[in-house]
Amino acid sequence: MMVRDTSRPDPSKTEAITVVMCTSKAIYLSALIRVLLLVKVVSCKPTIHNQGRPFIMRVPTEEGRGEEITSTLRNSRKAGLSPPSKTARRATQQISQGRISSLHDRGEAMEPVDRRSFLKTVAGTAALAAVEGRPSWASDAGPVFLSTWLQGKPANERAAEIFKGGGSLLDAVEKGINVPENDPAVTSVGYGGLPNAEGVVELDAAIMDGTRHRAGSVCNLHMIKNPISVARLVLEKTRHTTLAGEGAFRFALKMGFEPRTLLTPESLKKWQEWKARPQHETFWLTPENHDTIGMVATDGKGHVVSGCSTSGLAWKIPGRVGDSPLVGCGVYADDNVGTASATGDGDLMTNYCTSVSIVHTMARGASPQEACMELLRHMVKTDAKNKDGEVAVIAINTRGEIGAACMNNRFHLKYALWRNGESQLLESVMLI
Repeated sequence: MMVRDTSRPDPSKTEAITVVMCTSKAIYLSALIRVLLLVKVVSCKPTIHNQGRPFIMRVPTEEGRGEEITSTLRNSRKAGLSPPSKTARRATQQISQGRISSLHDRGEAMEPVDRRSFLKTVAGTAALAAVEGRPSWASDAGPVFLSTWLQGKPANERAAEIFKGGGSLLDAVEKGINVPENDPAVTSVGYGGLPNAEGVVELDAAIMDGTRHRAGSVCNLHMIKNPISVARLVLEKTRHTTLAGEGAFRFALKMGFEPRTLLTPESLKKWQEWKARPQHETFWLTPENHDTIGMVATDGKGHVVSGCSTSGLAWKIPGRVGDSPLVGCGVYADDNVGTASATGDGDLMTNYCTSVSIVHTMARGASPQEACMELLRHMVKTDAKNKDGEVAVIAINTRGEIGAACMNNRFHLKYALWRNGESQLLESVMLI
């Protein structure tokens, strides 16, 4: 009978343990390599936060170089940039659909791209922008100011002057809007604005900063001729967004604003004439009685601001508030996308949250012009009567591309554009 020596390890068990350990190491090493490969070749779907903007992935080529490709190709040609190659397009689509986890799974090499060609692509521009420390969707074209109506031209020119003198974009928009607010000949904004049905001038304004995603606004402000400046201080000095009526007036006094009569002899005369007519019209707008100065702007580096000021509808019911001072309606700004403003029948447009709708449409990849037109189409789709409405909108994205549109010829928007030192008056596109 043989006695087994248990002091020595069993060779068969030792070999099995060795195999298991080697296998575990191989699995671990394989997993590690796969993780490293997946880090290099990103495969993901865009989230709601980056819809409409490029997300970038690098894919290897046979030569060992790489081409960065982007999921957002829609605006590449409009920006004067070359889109990625056809192979890159296919790969991006299949990765985003989950059909392959990387290009290695399909066994296909990417087309080689040299440095010059790469920098001409959307992704190349984005990568270069990232190195330079600015948003990939920003532009180096310089500041752009876009405003509603004829009074927008001097407003834009003043805004550009403030910005070129070292002021912030918020400073520029505020001081630009102060121009029509101070002009008694503009009867729909600030001093000289037409009053409500009781002969009292009520002013509304709002301003929004796209970087902080914060706004300040005032409604039914009396006896203060620069409501946009009061709105700016609501933004800067309080945790609130909106102040109204007597509270807004007291806040303005506390901030150092001087009260004054806002009725000019001309606006008082118009109110008296309206009141004296037995069958006087109410709540009307004409091409000579526009109700808003809306301004949107970008600094050319990805920062956007939106501002709006109005005395509202002539002869309105006291206390009425339209869209102008409402965040998302009269103003909206987001440095990730762009900014928008609106003018016209505020009682109608408030129901469609015009400005935020336009910005969200741009976030999904639409140009500012496409986004403006889509908003108008949506209004008509929900109610065919809206095709006769007095509606006009403007927008600008962080690349400095602009959009301006109105519903019909009855309310044909003329807008002001300042770009590259040139100030212009232009006519918007009409939907109907």
